[in-house]
This record gives sequence, structure tokens and C-alpha cells, in this order.
Amino acid sequence: VISTQSTGSGDASLAFTGSADYTATLWSATSGDALASFEHDHIVRAVDLTRDGRHAATGGRKKKLRVLGVTDGSLAESWSCVDAHSDSIKRVLFTDESGDSLLSAGGKTVRLWDVRQPSSAGASLELDLASNVNDIALCGDTLMVAHGESVAFVDAKTLVTKREHVYPFAGATRSFGGFL
Repeated sequence: VISTQSTGSGDASLAFTGSADYTATLWSATSGDALASFEHDHIVRAVDLTRDGRHAATGGRKKKLRVLGVTDGSLAESWSCVDAHSDSIKRVLFTDESGDSLLSAGGKTVRLWDVRQPSSAGASLELDLASNVNDIALCGDTLMVAHGESVAFVDAKTLVTKREHVYPFAGATRSFGGFL
């Protein structure tokens, strides 16, 4: 799993990866050097990095959602939620530059977290779906959710579905790739 983001200057100097070796790693995209790694208890399946490179998020099969602070090339856990979903976490996305708002997708749910609040407060909003989430992507204030044979277009701040499109054919997977 790889998630590359631009720094505040937009120069795409950092990359953040999750791996089957149970680590999340921050990389210099210009030199290819590993800047820091953070150990996990299982495969790191989902990662995201804020555009300014100050916050990173991870999730995976253990259902634990983490936010890591990035300071001087090091990673330190600043927030976490055990059992953030009832199934593996497939995708994490920061919704703003501050790193205060985080979306996670796992099983048949998408959850919006305010990471300024203790994880015991739970997700601030939740979107329940009829089938497992395949992928999520953020385009402005619209969250696109691929699940089952459908794509839902959802308000990213309220998690209210604006529109849903059901494909007239079966598909093995739905993914948005990196075109957004």
C-alpha cells in the first residue's frame, strides 16, 4: 500500500507507505531514503499523509486506526482507536490540512473521526452501507465510496449520500486509483 502526498509547497517531497512487514514508513521522494518507520502489530493496509506532511494515518487488519505526528523526519503516535471498525480497515483519508478530521473505511461502514477528541468518544459520523467498501476517494467536499456494485457520492462533512449509481453489471472490485 502506498500513499504519496505533496508537502505544503506542493513539491511532493514525501511518500508514506504501509507494508506487509508490519511497518509504516516515511520516505524522501527526492532521495529515496527512508526517514522514519513506525512498527505495527500486523500488516499496514491503509495509509494517508496530510499535504503538508505533518500528520500520517494508518489502519489495517487489526482494526486499529492511528494518527502519527511527523516532526523532523520522525513518527510518533498522537491518537489511536482500537476496534475502529468491525472489519479490517481498507482506507484512511485526511479530510483537511490540519489533520484534525479523518475518514476510515472498513467492512460496510465509513466513519468520520475528530482526532482532537479522545477515541473513546467514538466516530463523530458514520455511513452504513449495504455492501463492503472497496475504496473511497475525496474530491473537494464530495466523498466517493465504491461498495459492492455501486458508487455513492457523499457529502464529506455530513456523510449524507447525495447520489448513488448502481452498475448494471457485476464486478470483482471497484477502485478510484490515483486520478483524483
